[in-house]
Amino acid sequence: MRNTTRVGLAALAAAALALAACERSALPTVAGEDPAAATMRPGTGVAGTTPASADDCRHGGWRDLGFRNQGECIAAARHSDGHGHDDDVHGAGHGPIIFDRNVDGDHELFAIEPDGTGLTQLTDNDVDDFYPTWFPGGSSKIAFSRRAPDGCDIFILDLATGATSQVTDEPGLNLFPDVSPDGRRIAFASTRDGGEYEIYVVNVDGTGLTRLTNAPGADRDPDWSRDGRRIAFTSARDGNEEIYVMNADGTGAVRVVSSIHQDIRPVWSPNDSILAFASNWDGNPEIFSVRLDSGSSPVQLTFTTSVINTSPAWSPDGRSIIFDRDVADRPLADLWIINADGTGEHQVTTDPAPDRNADWGVR
Repeated sequence: MRNTTRVGLAALAAAALALAACERSALPTVAGEDPAAATMRPGTGVAGTTPASADDCRHGGWRDLGFRNQGECIAAARHSDGHGHDDDVHGAGHGPIIFDRNVDGDHELFAIEPDGTGLTQLTDNDVDDFYPTWFPGGSSKIAFSRRAPDGCDIFILDLATGATSQVTDEPGLNLFPDVSPDGRRIAFASTRDGGEYEIYVVNVDGTGLTRLTNAPGADRDPDWSRDGRRIAFTSARDGNEEIYVMNADGTGAVRVVSSIHQDIRPVWSPNDSILAFASNWDGNPEIFSVRLDSGSSPVQLTFTTSVINTSPAWSPDGRSIIFDRDVADRPLADLWIINADGTGEHQVTTDPAPDRNADWGVR
């Protein structure tokens, strides 16, 4: 499936999914940072004094308090983080994880508890369903991509009623959906205008389609910030896939992580200060995280050989990250969870069928 010493993540994702009709070594640095200062700094420390509020966790305060990461500090505070997220998000119990599974060549949606119990199949049909994402706030709805006769379209499934509605109906590939924090819009990547992927937003009823990006090179993997003001995404506009952030209306795009290799699949932490992403900077796809408000270097969270680590998603409290791990040269992929500081890695799914593209719900 891949070269085990130097791989391209975009090609790997497309090859691993095997969707013919629905395609899918410099250390990364933060924008404005001296590349010479970009050294790996794995997380250390243990939880210390409980902060009085989430504000105590900002701007490196979590380090002074002895926490391993800002998400853990904020979860301990159980208080508003100043970005519109309060206790019901950061203190909530971990809800079910949704993902897509390739069962004998047919991709269907499944749910599972974070401890690996309670596996439930959500869709069962003769078309491919993949890239599921939860609606916010503990909703019973999920958005996902479904293979259509002329490509792929975005759909919504209400798990409470079983009702499915179609959001997009255009030729081309409409993939990587992500629902806005207010639950009213969906950002996604599409080839509907011909050529490479661009990022669009659309109302959940299919109206109000707006194109956000229009630059050379593919733009994909949109992820809304939790305050709804920004969208992180992957772009090849500078000749290599890197991590960018733009305003929610498509203006002000800036590159926030860059390297000479591929950096893809960015996802915001629940407090909007950290992005997790996948990168093959050392020749093997690994999971990284980077703080955007401090100018610090990316932190490598996984350290593996001959496997592909990609598609990260945060737990509701910001303490953990779930991701895909593909076995090299074999049609195997499972879901793994790791603490936000890179410790405590453990496997969630063990089925021979490939499991990918997880999203973590709020209970």
